Amino acid sequence: ATGGAGLYAGARLLAPGVEYQTAQSKVQALTRLDANSPQLKALRQQARQLGADTSFTATDVSRGQAFLAMAGFTPESIRAAMPSMLDLSKAGDIDLARTADISSNILSAFKLPASEMTQVADVLALTMTTSNVDLEMLAETMKYMGPIAQTAGMKLSEAAAAAGLLGNIGIQASNSGTALRAMLNRLAGPTKQAKALFEKLGVNTKDAKGNMRNIITVMTDVAKATEKMGSADRLSIYKTLFGEEAASGMNELIGQAGSQGFAKYARQLATESRGVAKQMSQVMTDNIKGDLDTLYSAVDDVRIQLFEGDSDNLRGLVRDITDVVRAIGGWVKANPALASGLLKGALAISTLAAAGGGLAVMIAGLIGPFAMLRYSASVLGIKSLPALGRGLGLVTGLFKGLLLGIRSLSLA
Repeated sequence: ATGGAGLYAGARLLAPGVEYQTAQSKVQALTRLDANSPQLKALRQQARQLGADTSFTATDVSRGQAFLAMAGFTPESIRAAMPSMLDLSKAGDIDLARTADISSNILSAFKLPASEMTQVADVLALTMTTSNVDLEMLAETMKYMGPIAQTAGMKLSEAAAAAGLLGNIGIQASNSGTALRAMLNRLAGPTKQAKALFEKLGVNTKDAKGNMRNIITVMTDVAKATEKMGSADRLSIYKTLFGEEAASGMNELIGQAGSQGFAKYARQLATESRGVAKQMSQVMTDNIKGDLDTLYSAVDDVRIQLFEGDSDNLRGLVRDITDVVRAIGGWVKANPALASGLLKGALAISTLAAAGGGLAVMIAGLIGPFAMLRYSASVLGIKSLPALGRGLGLVTGLFKGLLLGIRSLSLA
């Protein structure tokens, strides 16, 4: 029991080191770096440093690095992006690996360079604090409309502004994504009826070179062209121009564009978002829970260091044990009859031991009260308790008889 407890405690102590090494092996595989590469060593050092200094563990950081590696980030760009991923994760109150996944997907959808990851984090953070959407909702919206938005020339700040404005009226996540995607598709390739209506309204969706005009400008033009119409007529026009699915969302965006709210919000996200993710992260960790999380991360770093310092010896020990187990397995395969006999013998002995143990416990329960009574009598100076002595002798004799019976059965 002592040995088992010691092994369990040792395994628990070294568990963070095992998890960290496993996560870093995935980073190495995804970045295709040599184990002794300076770039991989730098990634490992960053994970350890951020794990020791922040409320995230080194394993958390390693998993975030892995998602960025899957998105095609270079080792250098991964190291540059990770601090902002930690900030956005804390600001959005979601898992770090999931944060890296969301951010890298959005970055790729808008074909932004890896160096813009901090700006992506800041825009998303400011959108979350100025509209009724969270990071997961933004991820869903961008998943549906991000790639086509980039093709249409829409900036991330404009797409985020559109998602935020729709979120304020309850059109969120995939619903806003599908509505915005439908809008962009209709603007790029309007139906015959919609094209005629755009011409009637005097609104151009494309420039002289066939490129999509700025979405906010198009929305503003539509707002001006329909501002004197009744609400029913406007909604009918929006259905024709953008499709029934997107009409309700477009009613809000066009209204915001007409009042300059759309352009103002997009401009705010583009120009006032710098450093927002970091600021939010600092505020959200400025409490006792944040202090405790940082403490636990620091403790984990110590445990990782203990593991790293003796990792080679531990791996060698595991391999030696594996070799022994394989040798036993080979012997069992070579001697199946003898192995079967040994197994049956071991099971028989275990069964007898269990039965004997059960009987011993039962008999001890009978002997115990007599023994305690006899002891009490001796303490009180009572010398003669013939009945007690005979009863105790009877139970003792019964116990001896059972043990002899078990022994004869085992010998047989």
